This record gives sequence, C-alpha cells and structure tokens, in this order.
Amino acid sequence: MFYLRYAMRSFWRNRRWSLFAVFSIAAGVAAIVALRSLGLAIGDSLTGNLRATNHGDITISVPGEAFGATFGFGGNDQDERPQLDADLLKRIDAWTAERDGEWSAWTASNAIQIASPDGETSGRPQFVSSIFVDSSVWPVSHEVLALEPPGVPLSSLLTGGDEVVVSRNLADLLEITVGDLVRVSGTEEEFAVRGIVATDYEASLRNPLAAFFGFAYLNYESVDKLALDGSPNRISIALPPDRAPLTQEQADEMTAELRGLTGSGLRYSTVPELREENRLIADLTGQFIVVMGLGAMLIGGVGIVNTMLVMVRRRTLEIASLKTFGMKGSRIALLFLTEGLLMGLAGSLAGAVLGFFLSRLANQYGEALIQQPLAWSLQPEALLFGMVIGLIVSGVFGVLPVLTALRVRPGIILRPNETVIPRTGLLHSLLALLLIVLALGLIAGQILANPLAGIIGTALTLLLLGILVGLLWLLVWVVGRMPAFGNVDLRLALRN
Repeated sequence: MFYLRYAMRSFWRNRRWSLFAVFSIAAGVAAIVALRSLGLAIGDSLTGNLRATNHGDITISVPGEAFGATFGFGGNDQDERPQLDADLLKRIDAWTAERDGEWSAWTASNAIQIASPDGETSGRPQFVSSIFVDSSVWPVSHEVLALEPPGVPLSSLLTGGDEVVVSRNLADLLEITVGDLVRVSGTEEEFAVRGIVATDYEASLRNPLAAFFGFAYLNYESVDKLALDGSPNRISIALPPDRAPLTQEQADEMTAELRGLTGSGLRYSTVPELREENRLIADLTGQFIVVMGLGAMLIGGVGIVNTMLVMVRRRTLEIASLKTFGMKGSRIALLFLTEGLLMGLAGSLAGAVLGFFLSRLANQYGEALIQQPLAWSLQPEALLFGMVIGLIVSGVFGVLPVLTALRVRPGIILRPNETVIPRTGLLHSLLALLLIVLALGLIAGQILANPLAGIIGTALTLLLLGILVGLLWLLVWVVGRMPAFGNVDLRLALRN
C-alpha cells in the first residue's frame, strides 16, 4: 500500500506531466480497441448469413458469363462455354426434388447500362450488375424486401414486363425514385422503376461492382429484349436444414454428384467453401488491423518513457533523499514502476472508453473496405485486449526510467543547486531496448501466430523509427550550420 499511496501522491504532484503520459497511453489503447472491434465486426459480417450471399446452399455458374460477350476476357469462344440448357435443368430439378429442396435459374450480367431518360450512358464506364430473375421463385435462400415502397417483397414488385428494381446506391447515383422511367442499353424501350432495395443484398467482396456502381433486378423475359444470351448462367439450390452441406466434405460430395449430372466446365460455390474463404480473409484482415494498432501503442509507450524520464530528472533530489534515508534501490525501482503502471491503468481506462466510441467511426471505414454492413456493438474482448496491452506496454516502457532512477547517487543531496542529469549505462539501455523488443514482439507474434515474425517485425519497426529520428536530427544539424548572412534574428533562430 505504501508504494501505491506514494505513486498516487507523485501522480497528483506532477499531474501535468502525468496527464501527458496518460493521454499518450489512452491514444494507443483507443486505437487498439477501435481496430480490434473493427476486426471482430468484420469477422462476424463475413462469416454470417452466407446462404444469402451465395443465393443458396449451392450455386452453379457458367464461368465468364457475367460480363457477356462485350466484356469477356480470355480466349474461350462463346460456343465452347457450357450451357445451362433445358435437359440440364431437368436433371437439376430431379436431383433437388429427391432432397426436398428448391432451385431457381437466373442470369447475372454486367454488360448493360442503366440511365435516366435525360442522362447519357455513352462514353463512360458503368458496370451495373443486372440480375434477371423469375421473382416468383427467386431467391430461394432468403426474401428480398424493398426500402421503397417499404417492406414490399421482390415478387410483388416484378410482376412481368418492362420493370426494374434498383439498389439504393444506383438510385442515388441516377437521382431516380419509384415510378420514374429509365433507359436500359440494348433496347429503346423505357423501363419503369418499381422499387428500391438495400445495396447490401448483392454488394460483397465477391461482387464489388454492385457496391460501387449498383445493381438492378429485372424480369427474366427481358433477357431476349436486351439481346443477351437466352439461357441462364446461374442456378441456385436451397436444401432443407437437415440436408444442407455443413462441412467442406459434405459440400465436396454434393458437388461431385452434380458434376456427374452437369458435366465439366461449370463453377460451383457452396456455403462451407465460402465460409472458409471468408474466415481466412477475416483472420488476415483482423491481424493486419490489430498490428496497425500496436504501432499506435508503440507511440504511446514512447510518451510514457519521455514523461517518466523528465519526472526522474526533475526529482533527482527527492530520489537522493530517499536513498540517504536508507531506502534500497529495489524499493525505489518498485516506486517508479508502480507509478508507471498507475499511469498505464488510467490511460488504459480512458483509452477503452474513447476506443468504444471510435469503433463506430472505424466501422464506417470497414464497411467501405469489405462492401458489407457491419454491426456496431460493445465488444468486451476488444476492451479487455486493449487494457491488457496498455498495462503491459506501460510496465515494459517504464523499465528505462526506473534504471535511470537507480543511477541517482545519494551525494547529490549535498549539492542541491547543481543540475545533475542521471544517465543509464550503455548495457542497461541495450537490455531495456531488448526487453521492449521482446515484449512487443511476443504480443505481435501472438496475434500473427508466429512469435519470431512478431519479434523481427518489432525490431525492424524500432530500427526504422531510429533511422527517421537520426535523419531528423541530421536535418536540424544541417539547418543549424547554414549561414546567417549577418542577420542577427536569423542567427539566433538557427542556433535555437
């Protein structure tokens, strides 16, 4: 208790410098909490509701068909591509019926443009994701509800004819609303806007064009009118919960059965496969984000070091008095270490609160990164993670000031009017630096699942910071040596 009371009194007596250290730690902890919360939210978003993202448990697609002949890439001829013809659809229908499932054939294309009647589409790139569906049976995995008119299902909006339902971002881009007419490339007839749906129904990492340019739902019979291939290029299959593939092995078994029915050349996308891919993306993104936060925490640790070094130098007479009265160096070290941990605790608590509110802003940038909505909520794991890191960094970075305090000699009390700046030895400085590298490296290694990579990365980061400091010092030295040309004010400025 003595050490804690003494540390609290010292904290209050030197509150100006102490608050600077607290703010340094708080900034780093806030960055870690916000970024860790972002990483967890990204993981939840990428691994949740995958059935809707995939439009079913299994989706079969024709490779390269989304862009059509106009935007096709590669050397495959249109006739060489597999077709989802009527015979194949019958086999899919029989296979799905045996498993009490549902299926729907549809067409996705990025080869058309949509514009308001008074707008221009020629001469500018615009990749609107156009989805041609039979709204009475599509989608089989979920229900699409409109924002305008509110809550109306897609099946009630697309009833046949020249109709279109557009995404929120496309409606904002074209400045159109429900009831307006739009022009669609490939025909001179105008289409009526029947509804506006949320952008996140189709926007995702797998369909970034829908996020940037928007998308539109159209009736399937419009395919022929727009001079597109009349056969569908997608088949989505939804199975009952007890028959849907839950593991990658089950998904592989089902796709093997379907390949036997459809032949080679088609692409298969399953929920387990999508889950594994998105989990990997979420893990890598989360690790990268948290490592960035550790960089901010490193800056906060430097603030702790600088503040405590200043406090030690201002309190050399106090330290010398304590040693004169018989206090051992180990106890003095414990006093300053307790003070550093106290500042770290205060900074961690303040940073956790600030990070919780910053996570809201971070989520907005995260939504733009992965093109999916992110749920903002309190993440206890992120708060605890940030506070623990803040305390560890405070303790580790407080070692160097503690070593400086141990170098103060009791004889200084006999010369109170002399300015004495205690210095740590080279060996102690190297040991403190090594401890910092090991501690931060192990933290980063725990996140990256590779301790050696974390230690090497931390060492390289500190080396880079050292090089930058050296370059800045060299710049100041060069500027200080510049001629003043007889100008007294300039000479004083250069010397300072």
